[in-house]
Amino acid sequence: MVAYCKNGRWYFRFQIKGKRHHQACPEAVTKRDAEKLEAVYKAALLQNKINPTENIGTTPFNELVEKYRHFAQFSKLSYKKEISRINHLLNFFGSMRLTEITPILIEKYRAERKQYITPRGKLLSNISVNREISLLSKILGIGVESDLLLSNPCRKIKKLREETRKEFILTPEQEEKMLNLCTGKLEYMKAVIVFALNTACRKAEIQNLKFENVNLEAGYITITKTKSGHDRKIPISSKLRPYLIKLYLQRKSEYVFVNQQTGRPYNGFTGFQVIRDKLELKGLRFHDLRHIASTRLVSSGIDLIVVQNLLGHSTVTMTMRYAHPVEARKLDAVEALANFKSVI
Repeated sequence: MVAYCKNGRWYFRFQIKGKRHHQACPEAVTKRDAEKLEAVYKAALLQNKINPTENIGTTPFNELVEKYRHFAQFSKLSYKKEISRINHLLNFFGSMRLTEITPILIEKYRAERKQYITPRGKLLSNISVNREISLLSKILGIGVESDLLLSNPCRKIKKLREETRKEFILTPEQEEKMLNLCTGKLEYMKAVIVFALNTACRKAEIQNLKFENVNLEAGYITITKTKSGHDRKIPISSKLRPYLIKLYLQRKSEYVFVNQQTGRPYNGFTGFQVIRDKLELKGLRFHDLRHIASTRLVSSGIDLIVVQNLLGHSTVTMTMRYAHPVEARKLDAVEALANFKSVI
C-alpha cells in the first residue's frame, strides 16, 4: 500500500494477485486522506462492486490533445514546432477513443506519413516521422499519467532507421570566406555567425537574446528560456566582445539581434542560406554552427563536462552526440597506439 503526492495531487497504488492498481485521489488533501480512499477502493474492488477499467480509454483523442496543448504551450520552447505535427495527428486520429489507438493503427499512420510528399517535392524523412510518433507518445503518456489510459501503445512501436546526416567541419578558411560575404544586406549576419560559433547557442536562444542578459562589464551572457528550462552563463570571448559592443552602441530594441530598419527581432536568419549557397556548402543548416562549435571545443581538448555546461545539456551523453571526432585527432590516436611502448 503506497500513497504519494505528485504535482500537488495525491495518488495511491497497490497490488492484488499480481495485478497492479493505480488511482488518483482528487478529493485527498493529506496522505491520510489518500490512504482512507485507498482502503475504501480496495474493499469495493474485493467485493466486485467496481470495475477499475470501466471508463478508462473512452476519452476522445482530440480532448487529450487539448490537455497536452495546455501543458506544452506554457512549458515547452519547442511547442511552436509541434503545432504542425499535432495537426497531422489530429487529421488522422481525430475524435477516436484512446482505446481505439492501437499499435497496428499507429503503424498505419506511420506508413501513410512515409508516403507524404513535402512542399520541396521529397518524401517525408524518417526523422520527421519519428518525431511525430514521439509526440504522439508524449500525448498518450499524459493520458496514462491522468488515468485516462492503461498503457501507452507507442511503446510497442520501434523507431524507423534514420538517415545519417553529413557531418560538417567548417575550416578557418571557410569561416573567413563566410564572414567576408556578410556585406550590404547580409552585413547583420556577420555578428550572428560569430556569436553562434563563439557560444554554441541554439538559433532560438540567439533570436531571443536581450541586452539585459549581456553583461559586458562582467564578461558573460545569461541564456534564458532554454530548451532544458535552466538558465546558463556563457563567458564572452575576445573575438565576440567587439561585436557585442557595436550592437549595444547601435541598439534600437531590447533584443540584441534586430532588423535595423524595423527594430524588431529576426524571425529567421534567411541570410545564412544565401551565404551557404554562395559557398556551395549544400545541406549546411544554421543549427550546424552549434555542432561545429562543440566539435571545436572537444577537438581543442576542452573537458566534456565544461562543454556540457556551455551547451546546456542535462547529460554528457547528449553532449557526445554533438562532439564529432576530427579526422586529424583520430590519426593522432592511432599513432599513439603505433608508438606505444610497454612498460612491462
